[in-house]
Amino acid sequence: MDHFHTNLIARACLLALIVPSAVSAQWRINASGSSEIDAMRFDLPEQAHEFLRDYRINELASTHSYVSEKLYPSETYSDGRLILWLCMHRSDAPGSYDPDTCYFRALSGTTLTKFIIPGEMTDSPLLNRDLGKPETELCVGNPINLATGNKYQQETDYVSAGMEPLVFTRHYNSQLALSGKQSDVGIGWSHNYSNKVIFDKESHGENMVVLHRPDGKELAFYRINAVWMPTWKSYDRLYKDSRRLGISIPNHSDSNTEKSISNRFSYDLAD
Repeated sequence: MDHFHTNLIARACLLALIVPSAVSAQWRINASGSSEIDAMRFDLPEQAHEFLRDYRINELASTHSYVSEKLYPSETYSDGRLILWLCMHRSDAPGSYDPDTCYFRALSGTTLTKFIIPGEMTDSPLLNRDLGKPETELCVGNPINLATGNKYQQETDYVSAGMEPLVFTRHYNSQLALSGKQSDVGIGWSHNYSNKVIFDKESHGENMVVLHRPDGKELAFYRINAVWMPTWKSYDRLYKDSRRLGISIPNHSDSNTEKSISNRFSYDLAD
């Protein structure tokens, strides 16, 4: 590996150490061709995109020139991954080319594509969802999350009569209790009406919102090209209509959530 690429990797590693992550989800580049790059984690997908773009431009500098780039959600996968698309023109090739499609006559161009994936997607079965009911293989005791030590408990306090009863359920997380966060049902507790979406520009930037679920999980959606994608594998989808944000949840994904007939619920956006 040459001096430039070594310095570029070193600077990226230093940046990852000194820049705090807005949320627990980080991003990684999949199968870059360098084990050092594959091991890196970036706080934002744009950071991963910019790093690999600069890396490839310098790697091919002697034979290719930069033309264009794109970063967009994958339509094949539903796990929040993005596609990094880079168009390079071979310097010694004649003929015209289209920078938008990267179509080159006489094979004078090179299209490079890589996946940018939420960093914990395959590295941990937790998928950045430490609170709430753990997956069966991670559950011991009554239950305790074996990977994090979080003790989770669910209590149903009220169920009304009727075909569609009114239900009130509380959820306890020991890690939430240790943080000292107070809710309207006590420290460490949340309930099935605790759903909320946090849009905090100072903490998360303008392209990320965090969904707080009734069981204590905090899950992030990231906006890229006007599309909101979850940073974990989920059927949940975020949509925006005028000044309201909404979550679309399939029937099988959350049976304890209050939602409309169309399986949507919405939140007013703060100024």
